Amino acid sequence: MLISLTLGLLLASTSPAGASTARGSESDRTAAGDSGLRWFATVGYDYALGDRVEVLLADGTTAGFRPNGGFAGGLGLSFDLSPRGLLVRASIAIKQGALVSDGGNLRYRAFPVELLGAWRGGAVQVGAGVSLALRPSLGGSDSLSGLHADLERSLGLVGRVEWVRGASDSRLESSFGARVLWETLKTRGGGTVAAPAVGLFAGFSY
Repeated sequence: MLISLTLGLLLASTSPAGASTARGSESDRTAAGDSGLRWFATVGYDYALGDRVEVLLADGTTAGFRPNGGFAGGLGLSFDLSPRGLLVRASIAIKQGALVSDGGNLRYRAFPVELLGAWRGGAVQVGAGVSLALRPSLGGSDSLSGLHADLERSLGLVGRVEWVRGASDSRLESSFGARVLWETLKTRGGGTVAAPAVGLFAGFSY
């Protein structure tokens, strides 16, 4: 009798009904009309760690400025590839950092486009991919208004980890996390500036 009961339980767990139960979350998502496509928005700050660009100010002093840092805001889309938590993310953002001083102001601006693969397990999501800086530039104002340099497009690597929270009865989710960026900026004259950065960000998705 015990052997028969054990075999019965094993057969039930491997039956199509048991498999459909294991796929319950995926079926529920499909029934609810959720295609796995979500849009998201993020804001954050990147702290530049790379080479310092020395700038001669109007008062005769010099100041160091590390490009590729500053505040960033972006929009994007993510798509679930499988019920195992794999997804792909694509986004575009604007990033701007500045050196503000009595002798003049200098700013860095770029439009990063990022494509990442990610994995989500519970409330934790980790991802890695590529970041393409479009139209990066350095520009001055006030006494440094004559300083301007258009940089070449640059391709870098980005990694991120974030904590995601959301209500069970809503698609709306919030998140915050940290990221690291490996990138080298290039001048039109062939020079290079190592420009890695680390940052914090927060956002929401729907």
